[in-house]
Amino acid sequence: MKWALSSAGTRAASISRYEGEPDGNLEVFVHGAADSVMELEFCGTQCTCLGVLWVDDDRLIFIREDEYMPMGAEVPERCTRLAILKFYDFAIDSVYTYQTVPAKVKGCE
Repeated sequence: MKWALSSAGTRAASISRYEGEPDGNLEVFVHGAADSVMELEFCGTQCTCLGVLWVDDDRLIFIREDEYMPMGAEVPERCTRLAILKFYDFAIDSVYTYQTVPAKVKGCE
């Protein structure tokens, strides 16, 4: 597991993957009086964690890719994916989510 440090080094983020599984999660370590690790995201079978980037010591961008699940559907739409970007602002305890338009994967049948 690799940790990406924030600019001041008071926080670190890591994407963990489970051995032999596509599942993963995003964890953030906060250094301070009560050193702790928080799980911010769980990424299941239909999801791929792509990366994290610190904007500054309080703000983090997390990018993942998911299979597209239409509203009311019981299973994901085959060969259709979308990217999801989450912007965490720890200073104001907020999360903003942005996602792309679903797109067919070339060569997938």
